[in-house]
Parts: sequence; structure tokens; C-alpha cells
Amino acid sequence: MSELRQIDSLIYSDPQQALTLLQQISLDSLSSKEENAYYGLLLSHASDRNERNLLPCDSLLNLAIDYYRKGFNKGRSLFYKARLLTAMGMEDEAMGYYFGSLKEFGHTPREIRFKGMVYEDLGNIYFDQAIYKEALEKYTTALKYYSIINDKKAMIYASSMASSVCLVDSDNKKAHHFLNMEMQLAKEINDSCYISNTLQHASVFYESTDKPDSALYYAKKALSFTTGNTNTSKWLSSIGRIYLEKGQTDSARYYLEASLNTKDVEALAISHASLAEIEKDRHNYKSAYNHLEQYTDVIDSIAAADKSSEIQKLGYQHEAEVKIAKHKGEMQLSNALIITAAIIAILILIVILQQISKRKKTAQLRYERKINSMNQDMKILQTRITQNETMLTYLRKEQESYTAEIQNKEQEIKDLYQQREEVQHAFFRQSAIYKKINKLAKQDTADKKKINVLNLSDQESLRDTIFAIYNDSITELRLRHPRLTDEDIIFLCLEKNNLPSSIIAYCFGSTNTQVINQRRYRLKERMTN
Repeated sequence: MSELRQIDSLIYSDPQQALTLLQQISLDSLSSKEENAYYGLLLSHASDRNERNLLPCDSLLNLAIDYYRKGFNKGRSLFYKARLLTAMGMEDEAMGYYFGSLKEFGHTPREIRFKGMVYEDLGNIYFDQAIYKEALEKYTTALKYYSIINDKKAMIYASSMASSVCLVDSDNKKAHHFLNMEMQLAKEINDSCYISNTLQHASVFYESTDKPDSALYYAKKALSFTTGNTNTSKWLSSIGRIYLEKGQTDSARYYLEASLNTKDVEALAISHASLAEIEKDRHNYKSAYNHLEQYTDVIDSIAAADKSSEIQKLGYQHEAEVKIAKHKGEMQLSNALIITAAIIAILILIVILQQISKRKKTAQLRYERKINSMNQDMKILQTRITQNETMLTYLRKEQESYTAEIQNKEQEIKDLYQQREEVQHAFFRQSAIYKKINKLAKQDTADKKKINVLNLSDQESLRDTIFAIYNDSITELRLRHPRLTDEDIIFLCLEKNNLPSSIIAYCFGSTNTQVINQRRYRLKERMTN
């Protein structure tokens, strides 16, 4: 126990060394339930501090939860169980463990830190589910606990997340308040990594609030604070994207190409999509296609990783079901043994009866010959039944195979059409005309006389852009519905981008949504008849 207590004191100061020491301990050397529970708790704590997957610690965590009745170690056990469940996507179950852990923590600095971590994790869950009011409340509570123990690094993360919540919830004033707090804390701890990340967060804030010059200033400043071992791709990609929004394509291209040397899939996806837009505008369609193809590969890799994570989650969720199935198997084996014993007892009884009926030997022999003859007939019939069933099974499998293959191909074609449409939408949303439409969507609509709409030149540009990007889809649409006009097709493409009727009206040079409703009714007639 003394060795485990020494490792416990190491976890915060040197988490890597603590994890190494724990991995060197043989489970066979742990002689009591207390040591096993304490070891499982420390292994979970050290794994979490080293950003390792907690799933291998699951059974040990369950042991710790069962062993500790109350207090700090009980709270820690519940907390790491909650983090494991959250990582597996089981947030509903995790929240019960989080709130349970809060009841166990007291008022020592270590326990206050864990309270802050609990509220921080709860804030993450609410944020991921777009429940912004609750998320902000939890991050603010986490900030309160971290400030009590003056943990400035933890306060930086909590204030950063609070700022992000406010920004997404369109409360820019509060977002700026938490951003200033984050930047002041980073300045106080004087750590280049934290300063760089905070400056990058400031860049995102100003970019989201339509201040590209300020966003560019903070993004470049963030890049200047990165150290030699830092992967700068996110920073470079961000700078390139801001330059692209400002219309400075040469500078944008320089930074975006510099950001491609990375394994960071998010930075790669953004960079390839932006470079595709630049190459398209320069009429370098082959190069634009190559970047779009690489963008698609990156998106596919993200989808594959998500699928792998989902499979892991399902495996964890069904672990209990496997245990139940195992128990049922054992019960079935027990029942089989009972039945076998009963059969043996019956056979013994038959032997006894045969001994008693020796006096009827002649009649018994005739009976047995008749039985043998019937058995032969039964075997012949059973063979024919088996042959026919085998053939029927084979024919059914063949039929199912063809049906399944047809369904798979139909689904694959459907998925490819969907993927193509998503790429077309992404391409369209990167276009210059879409940015104009986006600005129209943000204008003040209180005074209808002052509402701006697309002029004839912009409408022509919108038509050219849509017909260039959605060319294949439009060709297929015309084949199915030859009565559609060019304006009908533009309308359908805008609707597929989830634009509201008022914005679509602006695109057709009008502020009257009634025109859009009439067009929608006419379209229904043309596409039905």
C-alpha cells in the first residue's frame, strides 16, 4: 500500500512516471481487495492524466466503485467511470456518475479540483447537445472552483469553453468577456503553448464576428508563439482561410499549401476545400478536382474513424449482454446434464424390463424385426427429406444473395448521389455569390424598403455558379422533368441548401415570399405531371 500511496502523490507532478510505475506492478502481487481497488483507481487516474483510453480500466473501476463506500476515493472512482462512459458516447449514464461523485468530494484542494473537473465535463456534454444555457452555467461553476485553488491552466480551458458557448449562442459581449479573461490568464502563466492557443481562439472569435483584419492579426501572432515541436497546420490553415475571405488568393494559397504537411484531418479538410475553390476561380479545374478528391478522402477517413468509435461503443454497451448469454449457456449445459441423466435412467429401466420379459422372447424377436424394417423405411424417408431441404436451402440462399446484392448496389448508388450532392453544396457555399447571399441573410429586415436583394448581374452570376457546380445533377433533373425552366432549377438548388423562403426571394431580386410560394406550387405541378 505504501508504494501505491507514493505513486498517488506522483500523478499530478509526473503523470507519465506514475503510469509507468503502475504498469510495472503485477496484479498477482496485490493481496487484498483494498489494494486491488486502490490500484484500479490509480491506474484510471494516471491513464486519464496521460490522455489514455480508460476502457482497459473498466473492470478495475467497477471493483473500486464497489469497494469504496464513501469519501474522496469513492468520488474519484465514480468520476473516472463517468469519463469512460462519456468517451463511449453513453452520456445519459455518465451524468448519473458525475452527480454521484459530487456528493463524495469535500473541501480540500484536490477535491475542489475534481469538482471543477466534474462541472467542466458536464459543460462539455451540454455543449455537445447544444444546451447552451446549462453549458455556460457548468463552465462558470468550474471556473469558480478552479479560481479557489488558483489553477490558472484549468481556468484558461474553462473560460475558453465559456467563450465558445457564448459565441455559438450569439452573445458576443459575454464571449469577449471570457476571451479577455482567457488571454489575461495565459499572459500570467507565461506559457507559449497556452498563449498560442489563446491567441488562436481570439482569431476565431474575430473571424466569427466578421472582423477579418483582427482575426488575421491574432492568427499570425498565435503562429509566432508556437514552439519547434508544435504542429502548426491548424494555424497555417486558419491564416490561409482568412486571407481567402479577404480575397487575397495568393497569400491564401501560400499558407494553405504550407498547412498540408500534417496528419490533422480537420486542417487537411479545410485546406483542400479552400484550395479547390482557389483553383476553380483560376480555371485550374484539374487541380481543383484533385483537391476536392483529397478533401473527400479526408472526410471518408473521419467517417471511418467515427464508425470505428461507434463499433467500440456498441461492444461496450453489449458487454453485459454477453455476460448474461454466458450465464444462460451455463444454465443450458446444466439442463442438458439433467436430461442426459434422465435418459440414462430410462435406458436402465428398459434393460430391467427386458430381463423381466424373457418369457416373451419369441414375440419380442418378431417385434424387433418389424421395428428394424420400419427404421430402414424411416431412414430412407429421412434421407430424401434431408436432400430436399438442403436443395431448398441452397435455392433460397441463392435468391437471397442476388436480392441482397441488388439492394447493396441500389444503396451504394443512393449514397454516392448523396455524397455528390454534399460536395456540390460545400462547393457552392465556398463561392463568392454564396457569401453575398449570406450577407443578405444577416441584414436588418425591419424596414422592407431598405432590404437589399441580388441585382441582375448577381442573379446571372448565381445562375452561372449553380449550373457549373450542379451540372450533372441538373442534366439528370431535366431528363426526369423536361418541363422545368432554368429558374425552377436554380430554385430547387437553393432549397436543397436549406435557405429560407425570404433569402431565396432575395436571390430572385424580390422581397415578397409569396412569389416563392407560388413558384413552389407551380414546381409541384410540373414535376408531378
